[in-house]
Parts: sequence; C-alpha cells; structure tokens
Amino acid sequence: LPAVKEFKRLNTEQVVEDGRSKPLKHVPFFIEGLGLPALEHAAGGWPRASSAVLRKLAGNVRDGQYGKAYDAFRKLHGDAEAAGLCHAIDALVDAQAISTLLSTFIEPLQSMADSNGRVRCICDALTARTNAHSAHSCTRRSTSTPRPAVCRRGARICRISRRSTKIGAWWR
Repeated sequence: LPAVKEFKRLNTEQVVEDGRSKPLKHVPFFIEGLGLPALEHAAGGWPRASSAVLRKLAGNVRDGQYGKAYDAFRKLHGDAEAAGLCHAIDALVDAQAISTLLSTFIEPLQSMADSNGRVRCICDALTARTNAHSAHSCTRRSTSTPRPAVCRRGARICRISRRSTKIGAWWR
C-alpha cells in the first residue's frame, strides 16, 4: 500500500493554480497513512475499516486497555498521543453506531407517525415480522416458555408508541 494517496475533491473555493486563468473543477488533496497495522484486508487488498476492526485498533478505552493502534502510534509519538488516537477511533465507532441507528430505525419510525406524533401500526408490523421467523406468538403468553428477545423488544416498542410523548421530540 502506498504511504500517501492522492484524492480529488470539488474546487468549491474556486482556487486557480499558477499559470492558469480558470479554476479547475477538481483539486487534489493527499492523505498520509498513520502507519497502523492492517488487521484485516478486503478482497481488493485494501485494509478493512469496519467497526469491528476499528474496535480492535482502539481497544477498550473506557477501561484503559488500548488496542493495536496504541502500540503502533506510541513508538513514534508517545503515550499521550497514542491514547488520544485510541479515544478518537473509539469516538468514530460510536458516531457510526449512532448514525446507523438514526438512519435505519429512528428516522423511518418518525415517518410512520400520525398527526399526533404516535406510531400506531408498529405493534402489528413488528409482531408479523418476528412471528414469521420464530413461529411464536408474541401475544400468547405461556407460563412454561420464555418469550423470545425479539418479542420482548416488540412489546417495549409498542408500550413506547402508546405514550402521549411525540417520538420526534426525542431526536430533534
């Protein structure tokens, strides 16, 4: 892998290079690698940057147990900078998780709200979806069999949707 890679972006600032009269549509910028070890590779040979790989690089920062990024970065920049890098990677993974939750669950749920901000059909839709794969009725409570986790989550979502609080107010 190259140590430095060139990318292009739109020239929104309309920067004109020396010897030219008009600005280029795209201008180059360069990203230099941090020298971190690649833990996994994609089919094309490039390092993976999935949340699982980033978690391995960061380690468990809340407990002070830093990952592979700490060891690699500490040699060049010291303990404080290496710890800061691990905290930054951990924050990036957390931001990705929040973004995924918003785009795949919260925003679609908000679009299903009625004029009062309540989601009324979520119970039926969720029950139908969960029963299709579990063959277990979430509405029938058996004393001998525990309810699957998916059904318990569905019941919790139904209770939340019945409240008078508007769902959109939680996330705006």
